Amino acid sequence: MNELYQKYKFMETQLIRGRESLKVKTPDIKKTLEMVRLLKEKHAKEESMQTNFLISDNVWAKATIPNTTGKVGLWLGANVMIEYSYDEALALLEKNLVNAEIRLRSTEEDLNFLKDQITTTEVNIARVYN
Repeated sequence: MNELYQKYKFMETQLIRGRESLKVKTPDIKKTLEMVRLLKEKHAKEESMQTNFLISDNVWAKATIPNTTGKVGLWLGANVMIEYSYDEALALLEKNLVNAEIRLRSTEEDLNFLKDQITTTEVNIARVYN
């Protein structure tokens, strides 16, 4: 019973870590999606746009970004960036957002089930000792 309890606690730790990771990624995906939409909207109206960007902590710089290509570079991770058209980038980001939200809900359901199993195991351990 103790061995089973330890396995459940380990799985709970892993699921909590995964949930926290998804909670961090979801707002980042939303921000990126919003930015690509803005770039697409500005692409039709203007050839360039002014912006401020973060260089390091509390250090910002002004920049003029040319917006004539109709493409955007997205970081995929592991130091990999790929250039997409606005429509492709929007489709990819929307798919990633939906997948992240589905995985987050699934993780929450798994955690709830696991908490029930942990409670049941704790009760069984208490019965064995008593």
